[in-house]
Amino acid sequence: MKQIMIITFMLIGIIGLSGCATSGSLVKSSSDNSDQNTEASIIGSFADGNVWTTMDGTKYYKCPVMGGEGRLDEAPAYSDVKGARIYHCCPPCQGPFRSNPGKYLSELSLPGNIVTVLDNGEKVFRDPVTGAESHVHNDTRYVDYNAKRYFFADQKTLKQFENAPERYILEE
Repeated sequence: MKQIMIITFMLIGIIGLSGCATSGSLVKSSSDNSDQNTEASIIGSFADGNVWTTMDGTKYYKCPVMGGEGRLDEAPAYSDVKGARIYHCCPPCQGPFRSNPGKYLSELSLPGNIVTVLDNGEKVFRDPVTGAESHVHNDTRYVDYNAKRYFFADQKTLKQFENAPERYILEE
C-alpha cells in the first residue's frame, strides 16, 4: 500500500513538472456568450476535435481536462467521442474526459486568432478589429465566441468585436 501511494505521488509530481497543465490569468471580457447546451450539441460543436491551426498552418491541440497545449504531431494521448478525435496533454486525462466529455468540452475554447507560436511557447495574435499583431500576455484581453477565444490589443477593439463579431471573423 505504501508503495502505491509513493508511486501515485511521484506520478502527480512528474505530470505537474512536465507541463501537463498550464494556467494563466488573462483578462476576460465581462460578457460571455456561452449558454446551456445539451451534451450532444456541445460535443457536436467539436466535430473537428480540439485542434486549432495558427495562421502559419501549424496544428495544435488544447487538452479539455488540464488545458495543456501542444503540437498535434506530438500529442501523447487522445479519445474518440461521437466521431471526433479529442487530444489530451497526457494519458491520465483520458479517464476523466471519457467519463464526462460534455462537461470538459463545455468549458473549452480554442484560440481563434493566433498567428504563430514562437519556439519559447509565446503566442502571437492578430487583433481581429485592427489587424495589429501582439504577444499574448497575462493582461491580454479576450472574449470567447462560438467555442473560440479571440485576443485583442485593448478594451476598445474588444468592445467593437462584441458589438458585431461576424464582421471581424475570417471564414475558415
